[in-house]
Amino acid sequence: MNSKLNSKAKESQLVIGLDIGGTKIRGVLMGGNKILKKAEQKYFSKPNAKIFQETLFEVLDSLYKKEVKKIGIGIAGIVASNQVIAAGNLKVSIGFDFEKIIKNKYQTEVFLTNDVNASLLYELKNFKNISSIFMLTLGTGVGGAYYSNNKINQGFFDSAYEAGMMILDNKNFLNVEQFCSEKFFKNKKIDPLESENLARIKDKKHQKLWQEFGKNLGIVIGNLSNLLEPELFLIGGGLSHAWPLFISDAKKTAKNLILSPYARKNLKIRKQRDIKFAGAIGAKYFVEDNN
Repeated sequence: MNSKLNSKAKESQLVIGLDIGGTKIRGVLMGGNKILKKAEQKYFSKPNAKIFQETLFEVLDSLYKKEVKKIGIGIAGIVASNQVIAAGNLKVSIGFDFEKIIKNKYQTEVFLTNDVNASLLYELKNFKNISSIFMLTLGTGVGGAYYSNNKINQGFFDSAYEAGMMILDNKNFLNVEQFCSEKFFKNKKIDPLESENLARIKDKKHQKLWQEFGKNLGIVIGNLSNLLEPELFLIGGGLSHAWPLFISDAKKTAKNLILSPYARKNLKIRKQRDIKFAGAIGAKYFVEDNN
């Protein structure tokens, strides 16, 4: 074992946590609550089965040690019976036999969950006094997860709270992802990071784009509040980096839509504290919760 692992980590079982998204895979090697190593790898092109598996193995190879017996995976898709059964932006993962493929190479157990559920598991450590949280992740797509009654809820068929699939434009049947993810910018042939940078230096065109983005998000939050009324909305994902550019419009729009004056007055919206490896760490926590 690496000499850098401290005695406490040595006493704990080593676990790998992965966060598998539509553009990249991130992972952590953990002993107890200590992160021993991190890894990240983008797909070099739109992933087919071969590229997906090669990228997966590249990340796992960089993290794996013989002491690892369990691997947790948070993935951008609907998970049932430890398999991805539906996915919006990562269709290559549907039917991919994670258990068999990973076990054959690494001789480990594999535990799959939705990536936003994994991120929320991580964030719950920071919000121990909050009774209900709806998390939205804004990135390649839009993910959702809902915590209440001391658990992460998944619906009767274990696949609910896919907020990105809600329809906002009934004329063209456009869903939330077209208005609150990278697709909002790419549909306008604009790079979201470039737009963020320009908006930060007061480019009026791009400031207005992010204000519009915020209003779209506010509509989603207002609708979800009227439906579920969580105590807190937690916003994560890559686009949350642009928080100052959109959050004011999001809050204003949401408050205009929330029916209950009490819910409107006490609306809480927070930015996810740790974006980059939260999902991977949460996937490790998911392993612990299933032991």
